[in-house]
Amino acid sequence: MASSFRSDDDLDLALHGDSASTGDLESALDSRLMNPAASAPSVSEAAERFAVDLRRTTDRLRSIGAARLSASFSPEPTRADAAFALIHVLAERAAQLAGSEQRTVPRLTEMALGDQLAVIGRELLIAARDRGDADVLVQSADELLDLRRRI
Repeated sequence: MASSFRSDDDLDLALHGDSASTGDLESALDSRLMNPAASAPSVSEAAERFAVDLRRTTDRLRSIGAARLSASFSPEPTRADAAFALIHVLAERAAQLAGSEQRTVPRLTEMALGDQLAVIGRELLIAARDRGDADVLVQSADELLDLRRRI
């Protein structure tokens, strides 16, 4: 399906109020979905998406009460366990990208998980930007979104 948009900037303008018709916008989105190689985000685009998902997920964790975070949850034992598991994964990725040794992420109280995720997420963002690794940022943003939807 051919797109009437010449660049990502044109698509961005359409998404934010350009006079392009709905059909043109749908055509552009379909084109990007049908051709994943053409829609691979740049590092800056991936970093922006990751930062947004990180903020939303940390806000979500900070707004959930301790009782809900520690309540039974599937497939992990608790929502806090699900969050901590992702924090651990993100910390491992950050260390790998930075070329540093894996470190043990301390298990803090449930109410500190949002802050802990914010710190680890920022480390990953910096390391991935420095290495120019958009794929890690996209994968991590997807995992943050998944966590946020599940908790």
